[in-house]
Amino acid sequence: MHSIRQILEGKTAQVVCVTEQTPVLEVIRLMAEHAIGSVLVMRGEALVGIATERDYARKVILKGR
Repeated sequence: MHSIRQILEGKTAQVVCVTEQTPVLEVIRLMAEHAIGSVLVMRGEALVGIATERDYARKVILKGR
């Protein structure tokens, strides 16, 4: 079994960010491209939220959007 340290050492230091105007499909494409489960949502230099795969599954897919 791996330790938390070992798992974190294998992660990239790159942070993926989008704006509030980024289309949901683009956000999902970025998550798939970078093999990540969330992206930061920014308004200029300010963090205004986090978009996650869970958000997509619950708020988009389950509501038929």
